[in-house]
Amino acid sequence: MRILATAIFTFTTVFMGLQTHADPTLTNSKKYESFDAPSGKGVTGSVEGRKLVIGNARIMSDAGITLGALVEQAEQLRRDGATAIFVAIDGKAAGAIAVADPIKATTPAAIAALQVAGLRVVMLTGDNATTAKAVADKLGIIEVEADVMPD
Repeated sequence: MRILATAIFTFTTVFMGLQTHADPTLTNSKKYESFDAPSGKGVTGSVEGRKLVIGNARIMSDAGITLGALVEQAEQLRRDGATAIFVAIDGKAAGAIAVADPIKATTPAAIAALQVAGLRVVMLTGDNATTAKAVADKLGIIEVEADVMPD
């Protein structure tokens, strides 16, 4: 999540016009005034006086940001098997981004073969429980542990 959130942070600053150069190496870009990537939550930072918070609901709550209607929008994204990443600008929720990894065509059969062989298959993920269940259902996995933090 940290690498993805960092990429989204960079994109957001360019999209908002807070950077004058879209150089992916950031060597010619305006400097961030602050940047932090709390493990398992997302990223926070400031660019040209604008405060950005990008990540999961936990980081938004920690920052005192109310998500309002974005909560239901994110839940729908999760029911579709995507991870919802929230974006807040200057302390106000600005949107949600859906990110999903495609399931390889061979994965359901591989998991089924493990289960037939008598192995216990458990999905452990940092994703929200709704996202995890949606993906597990597609794969035939019964046991799911969601919201697992990296540490």
